[in-house]
Amino acid sequence: MDFVLNSLAINLRERCGLAMDRTIVVGVSGGPDSLCLLDSLVRSGYPLIAAHFDHHLRPESSQDAVAVEAKVRSQGVRFEVGNADVRSIAEKKHQSIEEAARNSRYSFLLSLAREQGAQAVAVGHTADDQVETMVMHFLRGSGLSGLRGMHYRTVLRQYDATIPVVRPLLDIWRDETVSYCQSRGLQPVYDRSNETMDYLRNKIRHELIPHLETYNPGIRRVLWRSTAVLEEDEKIIESLIENIFKDCVVNRDECTIEFDPVRLESQSAGITRNLLRHSIRLLDHQIDLEFDVLKSAADFIVQMSRSKKIGQGESKWITLTGGFILVKEQGKYYLSTNADNLPTFQWPQLERGIGARPLRMPGSLDLPGNWNLTCELSGISQELKHKEFQLEDQFIAWLDKDSLTGSLELRTRRDGDRFQPLGMAEGTQKLSDFMVNEKMPSRARADWPLVCMGDQIIWVPGYRIGHPFRLHPDSQSAVVLKLEQGTG
Repeated sequence: MDFVLNSLAINLRERCGLAMDRTIVVGVSGGPDSLCLLDSLVRSGYPLIAAHFDHHLRPESSQDAVAVEAKVRSQGVRFEVGNADVRSIAEKKHQSIEEAARNSRYSFLLSLAREQGAQAVAVGHTADDQVETMVMHFLRGSGLSGLRGMHYRTVLRQYDATIPVVRPLLDIWRDETVSYCQSRGLQPVYDRSNETMDYLRNKIRHELIPHLETYNPGIRRVLWRSTAVLEEDEKIIESLIENIFKDCVVNRDECTIEFDPVRLESQSAGITRNLLRHSIRLLDHQIDLEFDVLKSAADFIVQMSRSKKIGQGESKWITLTGGFILVKEQGKYYLSTNADNLPTFQWPQLERGIGARPLRMPGSLDLPGNWNLTCELSGISQELKHKEFQLEDQFIAWLDKDSLTGSLELRTRRDGDRFQPLGMAEGTQKLSDFMVNEKMPSRARADWPLVCMGDQIIWVPGYRIGHPFRLHPDSQSAVVLKLEQGTG
């Protein structure tokens, strides 16, 4: 079976990118595929650690683990075993048995690789597994990224951010691994659960694909070739999307991506869906994205681009998979892992639970987001006393000093707050109504800083001062408040 060794050598070097002198953790179930992989790697001279995971799904699984250990040690390879009650995990986490088994198994393999400083985890997926994966994704309505199947080398970031999982047997068929084991005198340990029809993959393997072969006896190889073609096509699309992503993104952190609205809205529906998929996976690699979710998000962007009714203070959003939200706010788009992680640095905000902070005259206060509030005493020019004078910068307030008869403090809004904004000669209004009328962003209202004197609101920074504290022709001196954001 030299062709297996030759194919493996090429794949390990060119497609998996592995070095001969660094350790590989090999997942060994005991079946013909994993025994073929283990024996081939031993013969190729790679330093190995064989790892077996007992899912405790069958009464004989512990005996199988002992049998696998004996086979591994007969090859002179170090053996490690992990185990978990996968059925209980699936029930607790509301997962399918297949999903819980996969998560538990890969968590063990990647954790072991990390502990041992291994360069990769190698698993025995074959060409048949590739075909079955493609069909399974097709039945679930997957797009190109699902139909191209598995990669020879991939990083499963939900388990480890750097160590790759490699699949050097992806162009070797299952009957070839069986023949290899026979030629080498290897006795596989067969897992009876691979024959049950309780799992979708088994139904595809034992029922659907054999039925498709009645239409085309070569359907397996046809589908395998399709995965190879689609993988190359996906690389082209990924390169295009990465360039568009760089062009569309304004800011990004570990939880949120901000998009340029003009550039985002100018993309076609197909580009937008792929751009959102790329963006979501950058933020959370565990998300399984369906077409309908991506289409809804792309449709939302189209709807927002056509809407003329969104005020500057309004927020419109759509909830996506896994708690993700896509928001349009103040003319900007944000994709975030959840609403709490949406940015607020663009606004002055106070920390929650801190309470009122005294503001001295003169003096200054530092706020989150590199904002700073200063309070200074100043003389007054005749121009400033003019009743029709309006400051262009709403983050600067000139106040009549004599009207400030008490101490100043900085706080957030309270229940029952009322405000007499500049221009309202008599009476007051609810502060909440003022914020709505002025189209203050809804997310920013609760923590917006207010300059107050007792129960009276002196200034809502960025909007208006209180009418009783304005400058007038008889004003003798002024208090100047200035709120600005640093660039550091």
